[in-house]
Amino acid sequence: PVEKIIKNVVMNIRFMDGDTFIAGGDYLLPEGVQNYNILLPYVPEGYQMCVAGDFMVAEGTSLDVPVEKIDKTVVMNIRFMDGDTFIAGGDYLLPEGVQNYNILLPYVPEGYQMCVSGDFMVAEGTSLDVPVEKIDTSCIVNIRYMDGDEFIAGGDYFFTEGETVKFGDLELPEGYELDTALNNAESGFVAGDGVQVIVHIKKISAGSSIHVIFKDIFGKTLGHGDFIVDKDGNGVARYSELQPLPEGYELYFDAPFCVIEGKTYIVVLKKIVTDPEPSEPSEPSEPSEPSEPSEPSEPSEPSDSSTPSASQGDDSQDSSTSSAAEDTNAPQTGDYTPIAVAMGTMLVAAAGAVVVLKKKNGFEG
Repeated sequence: PVEKIIKNVVMNIRFMDGDTFIAGGDYLLPEGVQNYNILLPYVPEGYQMCVAGDFMVAEGTSLDVPVEKIDKTVVMNIRFMDGDTFIAGGDYLLPEGVQNYNILLPYVPEGYQMCVSGDFMVAEGTSLDVPVEKIDTSCIVNIRYMDGDEFIAGGDYFFTEGETVKFGDLELPEGYELDTALNNAESGFVAGDGVQVIVHIKKISAGSSIHVIFKDIFGKTLGHGDFIVDKDGNGVARYSELQPLPEGYELYFDAPFCVIEGKTYIVVLKKIVTDPEPSEPSEPSEPSEPSEPSEPSEPSEPSDSSTPSASQGDDSQDSSTSSAAEDTNAPQTGDYTPIAVAMGTMLVAAAGAVVVLKKKNGFEG
């Protein structure tokens, strides 16, 4: 039988991780076509070949063999620090060995960036503080606070880029408030570099103090006092703001008036007139029944003597007077009572005249 004689030759092998030389040298290898597996004993520790198949071994030649690092993950404690302030961190699974800080990028807290670069050693059970800083996303917005056409305050202010800012959240100049007639508190602007904003404001008014003397229409003083009016600061108030008024009095009318701080005003009031409650009408009384008239008395018979004496004349006169009086006082009926009274009075007067005539003619006894 015939055996093939294996001839070993020297060949230069370089184990390369990309463009990085990891290890290599001159190796004694069997000449001819060989499989990459014959190089396994020479692969650097922690690496593995990235190629398979056959290659030609010849005296004095060289070969670059691609390799890659074998990833062995270990647990390492990482703390992301902004100066002395702990921002975030914990235990992370990292490939063992020398690693670049870029492998920590997925773990950097949101809104922060690492302040370090280069390599660091990853080993089981170790820890590392990684310096970070807040990413500056600020922008400058120019704000002018205007009271009408008058510039009150303003300047450049820092905001977060893209932030929506409400007018109601702004810090206004002292003594002023938002003029909601021109700027709604819920509206605003989006912050960005170069943005210019005008914010309409107005002075906060605490009102004006005036002294008021209340008088009636005759000039009598009813009371006085100090009042705060014109709280909207427009220089005009109404008399109805003067409360309370003296008890029992009211304004003649309500009207606007110009306000001057500290001035004394005279206000004329009128007395409050209250209408009395109407009383309930009383029930009418029942009319009384008229009384029945009495029957008239019978007249007396005349005397039979044809020539009366003087004394008889007097008695006759007295009798006539008495009869007239009796006729006057006699009860009457119907509506003729006043006429009967008048006639009786006339009869009495006539009888008196007869007596006087008798005396003058010598009939006096």
